[in-house]
Amino acid sequence: MPATNEPSEGVTKNKIASGVSRRRFVRIGGGAAAVAMTGSSTPVAAQSAVASVEEAQSATVFINIEGAYVYPEEEGEFAATGSGFLIDPAGIAVTNDHVVTGMATLRAYIGGATDDRFNARVIGVAPCSDLAVIELDGEDFSYFEWYENEVTEGLDVWSLGYPLADPSDPEYVVTDGSVVEANIPYEHQWASVGSAIVHTATTHPGNSGGPLVAEDGRVVGVNYGGNPDLNRNLAVSVDRGRRIIARLQEGESLHSIGINGLGYRSEDGSLSGIWVVSVASGSPASRTGVQPGDIIVKMEGLSLGRDGLITEYCQILRSRYSDDVLAIQVLRLETVETLIGEINGRELEPIAAETLIEEPSEEPDVETGYSQYQTIVDETELIQVDVPVEWGDVAGDPLDVGPYLRAAPDLREFHQGFDTPGVEILASSTLKLEPDSILDQLVDADCTDLGRGSFEDERYGYQYQELGRCGGTETSLINIVGVAVDRSYVVVIQMRLVTEQDIEAVHTILSSFQVR
Repeated sequence: MPATNEPSEGVTKNKIASGVSRRRFVRIGGGAAAVAMTGSSTPVAAQSAVASVEEAQSATVFINIEGAYVYPEEEGEFAATGSGFLIDPAGIAVTNDHVVTGMATLRAYIGGATDDRFNARVIGVAPCSDLAVIELDGEDFSYFEWYENEVTEGLDVWSLGYPLADPSDPEYVVTDGSVVEANIPYEHQWASVGSAIVHTATTHPGNSGGPLVAEDGRVVGVNYGGNPDLNRNLAVSVDRGRRIIARLQEGESLHSIGINGLGYRSEDGSLSGIWVVSVASGSPASRTGVQPGDIIVKMEGLSLGRDGLITEYCQILRSRYSDDVLAIQVLRLETVETLIGEINGRELEPIAAETLIEEPSEEPDVETGYSQYQTIVDETELIQVDVPVEWGDVAGDPLDVGPYLRAAPDLREFHQGFDTPGVEILASSTLKLEPDSILDQLVDADCTDLGRGSFEDERYGYQYQELGRCGGTETSLINIVGVAVDRSYVVVIQMRLVTEQDIEAVHTILSSFQVR
């Protein structure tokens, strides 16, 4: 079975709206409707280890959470359910990260009895492995032990938990099956699991975080995803899971910046990244200013989620220490802003007006900036601007709607691809379209839309749009429409940024251009 799964039509995913790129396997957290119990339970004495499937209910946890979440095309305050299981008589339990990260309230129930409620708190998470450890108030709990033998294909297994549960009347469900594949890597929209088990003990929404057990009641894996239509279900293998869980029990979080995130790729492929569903208060992401509904499009300069998976994001986190500074770029859809900042560093700030029109705070760096600029004019001598001397290929023949000036190191290459920087400026007193309509016409389908914004100076009111990752490169386009304060004409400027020194050129061009 491949590590990256193919899309499958008709698959639904709990709490995920239809706009998300869908994968064959889906998260199984959060249920809404009750189903009949297919297994039975025999409660065991306090502080005793589960010794069979029949004894397991007394150590299986029903989890009910509430919080403010933002999913693609859906947001609001949600209540959802999941499962978990006790591994220590002192109240230490395991569940999935996607069940608990970013929640506002967490309530746990033992054996499905809603009158047997326990307060609980998260003590450690590992989102890339979709594991979390919580602590229930209380003591003398029944608990599970780990499966010590090798997990092999054909092993009989049982999924335990509370799928599709009614929070007011949860029903415990047991399903049986067998292991199809053992200890294989699997990449997903919400996790990057290095050692997963594929099995046929059917899971549904609400099974997330519940145990997959062998006949002796020992835990083989932690359920975290599945496809009921294909009856292929996923669990984090005990081989790796128990090592991670041991660290989480100590209060350590692994490979986490404090978000409940999803790999996201829009249907047309123009936008991708890590969709932030929720943010844990006080986490590194929270301190940086990341909000639910943001899309982290880049981390450490690397584009994320291009295949709709979370793989690159997890690879970066796994190659860093928890207190390392990580540069991020965020698209905030709510305000149509692009922001930059650092996890464990400076807070997010828009790259809008500050990046586009303010003068650099220091003298240009001769190693990274252009050394000299030259003044160029169009053939009508109505447009004037300073551009780098390296942009020596200049053309100024007018268009029907007004004077037109352009410059680049090579104009033919500038117009044929995305590897050459340059600028185009058009001034028109006859162009009557609104700025947003002009920007719509300048959108390049080979680029990712990074959002629109506005700013103004004493001469113009501006609308702008930033486009990134043009043609699969790191090249960006900035399209700007300036309306003169007396509304007598508009100026349309398009700049292509290929390297860091081109950002400096943006400042010079915007501060120097004149229309007579």
